[in-house]
Amino acid sequence: MKKFYFLWVFLFLTSINLSLRAQSYVPLQVTGFSDDLIANGSQDVVGSTTHGFDWDGSGGANYYQSGYVLNSITGCCGLPVNGLINSSGTPGVVYQLADYTGNNALLLINLNQSGTLTFINPGVFDHISICAASAGTPHVPTTFTAQLNFSDSSNTAYSFSVPDWFETNPYATAIAGIDRAFRVKNTFQNVTDNPKMFDCVIVLDSTDKTKILTSITCTKTVSNDRTGIFAICGVTAGGTPPAVVAIAATAVTRVSFNANWNSTATATAYYIDVSTTNDFSHMVGIYNNYNVGNLTTFNITGLSPGTTYYYRVRGANSYGQGPNSNLITVTTTQGAGIGEKNAGNVTIYPVPNDGHFNIEISSGSEITYKLEVYNNLGVKINSDHTITANGNIVTSLDLRPIPSGLYTLILLNADNQVIREIPVIK
Repeated sequence: MKKFYFLWVFLFLTSINLSLRAQSYVPLQVTGFSDDLIANGSQDVVGSTTHGFDWDGSGGANYYQSGYVLNSITGCCGLPVNGLINSSGTPGVVYQLADYTGNNALLLINLNQSGTLTFINPGVFDHISICAASAGTPHVPTTFTAQLNFSDSSNTAYSFSVPDWFETNPYATAIAGIDRAFRVKNTFQNVTDNPKMFDCVIVLDSTDKTKILTSITCTKTVSNDRTGIFAICGVTAGGTPPAVVAIAATAVTRVSFNANWNSTATATAYYIDVSTTNDFSHMVGIYNNYNVGNLTTFNITGLSPGTTYYYRVRGANSYGQGPNSNLITVTTTQGAGIGEKNAGNVTIYPVPNDGHFNIEISSGSEITYKLEVYNNLGVKINSDHTITANGNIVTSLDLRPIPSGLYTLILLNADNQVIREIPVIK
């Protein structure tokens, strides 16, 4: 009985460990497809596509959508109607094909021809899996250079190869037995084991695994065959935290807001992105894959009045970063702000800081402020201090060794009150 009990405990703990080490598989929506290579609808093959996959002339053929009809005959197989492919060769990898009625593939034909696929949902990944196939010479893979482009403007070149769509060697197959339709004859081949699409995997190096991947530029390095790239799946490192749930911003002012999110299992730190566009193609200041520590609220500062911003968050631990959270939209307020009429221009820098920062005040007339700083419990932490400005003045304030956290700085006198939130990170 004891042996059985210990075995059960061992298996139970093993299952927990494996679940904690689970990876996240993120189908990446992209822009940049050049051609429609998948026949669908009520038109013939030529009318439904822009090119043949293997050849444009007689004998050329294309993939087709399940349920596609030619000459009153329905094809035996086809790609899933919803465009969702759960890879049969790499468990967990999932692809979302583009709409069959428009451009749904990046078609590369000639030597040194290239194309860029830009992610609508960029992220931080351990590796990426590209759903692709070549057509032309049997058993001869087509080779490529993939330049991975990151949000910090850096890039890294990797190599990968794409097998022929009728390949029989043991490559990782995403989907097989989907048949093909001939362009000129408008008939189906009716094969149930071919053609295929493949998992072409690129493993990122240790540095690139910490950066936001925004796009991929693929360049064909051989002259033989045609290659179609149909979808991409991003895979996070095993053991990273699950997706964070971001929640609505609070304390919204003209120039700042508090970004908020729920804590997520196993996360020991969080990374935030803030952008003026919902595809995160225009990051704001330092908030580009920015490590805020183990917090669930962070003050975003240095913003513009009356401007719409977007933020998302990722949990991280020793294994790496998890997938992106949902997206939150927030618009800063207009006007001078409560109690800040004729208050002068007040700037705090650097933000964030370690408790040592500068207060710059520009004013057209003499202004004297009483300075107060409070922690997140509402406890005043500084001694009495006044600042007088007439023109431009910079005062240095050193509150070290205060701990990391969000602090509130208040400048006040009989006529005005200026409030700024100061994130301190050690």
